[in-house]
Amino acid sequence: MKKVLIIILIGIIALGIFIHKYNLNKKQAELVAPTQEAINLTVKELEYNEYVQDAGIGVHRDKGTIKIAIQTKLPVNEKIAKDLIDEGIKQLSSFNDGENGHPDKDYYGKLWETWNAEVVVFIGDGSKLIFQGDKQAGKEPHITYHHIGSTAE
Repeated sequence: MKKVLIIILIGIIALGIFIHKYNLNKKQAELVAPTQEAINLTVKELEYNEYVQDAGIGVHRDKGTIKIAIQTKLPVNEKIAKDLIDEGIKQLSSFNDGENGHPDKDYYGKLWETWNAEVVVFIGDGSKLIFQGDKQAGKEPHITYHHIGSTAE
Protein backbone atom coordinates (compact mmCIF):
# COMPACT_ATOMS: atom_id res chain seq x y z
CA MET A 1 0.00 0.00 0.00
CA LYS A 2 2.81 2.41 0.91
CA LYS A 3 4.58 1.71 -2.39
CA VAL A 4 1.41 2.51 -4.35
CA LEU A 5 0.97 5.80 -2.47
CA ILE A 6 4.62 6.73 -3.06
CA ILE A 7 4.29 5.96 -6.78
CA ILE A 8 1.09 8.05 -7.00
CA LEU A 9 2.77 10.93 -5.12
CA ILE A 10 5.81 10.81 -7.41
CA GLY A 11 3.48 10.81 -10.42
CA ILE A 12 1.59 13.84 -9.13
CA ILE A 13 4.85 15.72 -8.47
CA ALA A 14 6.21 14.83 -11.93
CA LEU A 15 2.95 15.96 -13.54
CA GLY A 16 3.10 19.24 -11.59
CA ILE A 17 6.67 19.88 -12.72
CA PHE A 18 5.74 19.10 -16.33
CA ILE A 19 2.74 21.46 -16.25
CA HIS A 20 4.83 24.24 -14.68
CA LYS A 21 7.55 23.91 -17.34
CA TYR A 22 4.94 23.76 -20.11
CA ASN A 23 3.27 26.95 -18.85
CA LEU A 24 6.65 28.69 -18.51
CA ASN A 25 7.65 27.70 -22.06
CA LYS A 26 4.24 28.80 -23.36
CA LYS A 27 4.56 32.17 -21.61
CA GLN A 28 8.07 32.67 -23.05
CA ALA A 29 6.77 31.81 -26.53
CA GLU A 30 4.10 34.51 -26.14
CA LEU A 31 6.74 37.14 -25.39
CA VAL A 32 7.24 39.30 -28.43
CA ALA A 33 10.51 41.13 -27.95
CA PRO A 34 10.66 44.84 -28.71
CA THR A 35 12.06 45.64 -32.13
CA GLN A 36 15.65 46.78 -32.47
CA GLU A 37 14.31 50.00 -33.98
CA ALA A 38 12.18 50.64 -30.86
CA ILE A 39 15.21 49.97 -28.64
CA ASN A 40 17.44 52.31 -30.68
CA LEU A 41 14.82 55.09 -30.72
CA THR A 42 14.27 54.79 -26.97
CA VAL A 43 18.00 54.97 -26.23
CA LYS A 44 18.36 57.97 -28.55
CA GLU A 45 15.35 59.72 -26.98
CA LEU A 46 16.63 59.11 -23.45
CA GLU A 47 20.04 60.50 -24.41
CA TYR A 48 18.38 63.73 -25.57
CA ASN A 49 17.41 64.36 -21.96
CA GLU A 50 19.64 67.02 -20.41
CA TYR A 51 20.44 64.81 -17.39
CA VAL A 52 21.31 61.64 -19.31
CA GLN A 53 24.83 60.80 -20.39
CA ASP A 54 24.14 57.32 -21.76
CA ALA A 55 21.45 54.63 -21.84
CA GLY A 56 21.19 50.98 -22.76
CA ILE A 57 18.48 48.34 -23.08
CA GLY A 58 18.83 44.57 -22.75
CA VAL A 59 16.15 41.97 -23.48
CA HIS A 60 16.28 38.82 -21.33
CA ARG A 61 13.68 36.47 -22.82
CA ASP A 62 14.53 33.61 -20.43
CA LYS A 63 13.50 35.82 -17.49
CA GLY A 64 10.75 37.68 -19.34
CA THR A 65 12.50 40.92 -18.39
CA ILE A 66 13.65 44.00 -20.24
CA LYS A 67 16.41 45.90 -18.45
CA ILE A 68 16.99 49.60 -19.03
CA ALA A 69 20.10 51.33 -17.66
CA ILE A 70 20.27 55.13 -17.53
CA GLN A 71 23.54 56.87 -16.74
CA THR A 72 23.22 60.47 -15.57
CA LYS A 73 25.80 63.21 -16.07
CA LEU A 74 25.51 64.36 -12.46
CA PRO A 75 23.55 63.43 -9.33
CA VAL A 76 19.81 63.87 -9.80
CA ASN A 77 17.05 64.16 -7.23
CA GLU A 78 14.43 61.49 -6.58
CA LYS A 79 11.77 63.11 -8.78
CA ILE A 80 14.09 63.31 -11.80
CA ALA A 81 15.23 59.70 -11.27
CA LYS A 82 11.59 58.52 -11.15
CA ASP A 83 10.75 60.58 -14.23
CA LEU A 84 13.66 59.02 -16.14
CA ILE A 85 12.51 55.52 -15.18
CA ASP A 86 8.93 56.28 -16.19
CA GLU A 87 10.09 57.91 -19.43
CA GLY A 88 12.22 54.91 -20.41
CA ILE A 89 9.42 52.41 -19.82
CA LYS A 90 6.76 54.41 -21.65
CA GLN A 91 9.00 55.37 -24.57
CA LEU A 92 10.03 51.79 -25.31
CA SER A 93 6.40 50.71 -25.36
CA SER A 94 5.37 53.73 -27.43
CA PHE A 95 8.04 53.14 -30.09
CA ASN A 96 7.34 49.40 -30.12
CA ASP A 97 3.54 49.32 -29.98
CA GLY A 98 2.75 52.34 -32.12
CA GLU A 99 -0.95 53.14 -31.90
CA ASN A 100 -1.81 49.71 -30.44
CA GLY A 101 -1.68 50.10 -26.68
CA HIS A 102 -0.06 53.54 -26.62
CA PRO A 103 1.04 54.53 -23.08
CA ASP A 104 -0.74 57.27 -21.16
CA LYS A 105 -0.82 58.61 -17.62
CA ASP A 106 -2.22 55.38 -16.10
CA TYR A 107 -1.12 52.78 -18.67
CA TYR A 108 2.47 51.84 -19.53
CA GLY A 109 1.66 50.28 -22.89
CA LYS A 110 0.96 46.92 -24.47
CA LEU A 111 4.59 45.76 -24.28
CA TRP A 112 4.41 45.67 -20.48
CA GLU A 113 1.35 43.42 -20.41
CA THR A 114 3.70 40.45 -20.95
CA TRP A 115 7.19 41.74 -20.08
CA ASN A 116 8.67 42.73 -16.71
CA ALA A 117 10.88 45.81 -16.54
CA GLU A 118 13.92 46.64 -14.44
CA VAL A 119 15.23 50.16 -14.81
CA VAL A 120 18.31 51.47 -13.03
CA VAL A 121 19.56 55.04 -12.80
CA PHE A 122 23.19 55.54 -11.90
CA ILE A 123 25.72 58.36 -11.82
CA GLY A 124 28.86 58.62 -13.95
CA ASP A 125 30.84 55.42 -14.46
CA GLY A 126 28.16 53.19 -12.98
CA SER A 127 29.68 52.77 -9.57
CA LYS A 128 26.94 54.82 -7.89
CA LEU A 129 23.55 53.23 -8.45
CA ILE A 130 21.00 55.68 -7.10
CA PHE A 131 17.53 54.48 -8.05
CA GLN A 132 15.76 51.43 -9.44
CA GLY A 133 12.26 50.96 -10.81
CA ASP A 134 10.58 47.60 -11.34
CA LYS A 135 7.42 46.95 -13.35
CA GLN A 136 5.71 43.57 -13.24
CA ALA A 137 3.89 42.35 -16.34
CA GLY A 138 0.21 43.30 -16.50
CA LYS A 139 -1.94 46.38 -16.84
CA GLU A 140 -2.58 47.14 -13.20
CA PRO A 141 0.73 47.05 -11.34
CA HIS A 142 2.54 50.34 -11.34
CA ILE A 143 6.27 50.85 -11.09
CA THR A 144 7.83 50.01 -7.75
CA TYR A 145 10.67 52.42 -6.98
CA HIS A 146 13.68 51.57 -4.83
CA HIS A 147 15.90 54.36 -3.48
CA ILE A 148 19.34 52.76 -3.48
CA GLY A 149 22.04 55.41 -3.20
CA SER A 150 22.48 59.10 -2.65
CA THR A 151 20.53 61.38 -4.92
CA ALA A 152 20.94 65.10 -5.22
CA GLU A 153 18.80 66.97 -2.70
